[in-house]
Amino acid sequence: MITLHNAESLVDGADVRFDCPACGKADSQGLLGEQVDAVKLLYLIPLFRLRATAVKCGECEANIACLAPSQAAVQMTPDELAKNLRWGASGAAKIATLIAFFTCLIPFVGLVTSGVAAVMTRGTRGWPGALTMLSTILAITISLCVGLVMVLPS
Repeated sequence: MITLHNAESLVDGADVRFDCPACGKADSQGLLGEQVDAVKLLYLIPLFRLRATAVKCGECEANIACLAPSQAAVQMTPDELAKNLRWGASGAAKIATLIAFFTCLIPFVGLVTSGVAAVMTRGTRGWPGALTMLSTILAITISLCVGLVMVLPS
């Protein structure tokens, strides 16, 4: 039995200075938080850990995803931290999302385009992330079905 255990370790109160992509305020004060989820086999054997770091803007109260771990993010300058923040998808990520959606029904090609779009939209808000998730699920399902038909004897 595989279980997911939520071991939250929040770094509340760790203040960081950053340029908020949600409200556009330069040199905003924010609170850093991190959540760690541990996946365990039979409640005992740790398989892997999932980490999610976010910065909460003091001005607009938006939670902005951060790719850097909390220990590293606390020591970053606002410019370094801005490179690790994900709020909205870029124009290229939106185009990649649309390409992934329109090609997700093509076996194996849809896997590649959906994978590229997933990397480009990770940690962002809005329709690109949701559409990429749908494209990825469809691409995996179609590719698995076609792969099984190709492998199974007639």
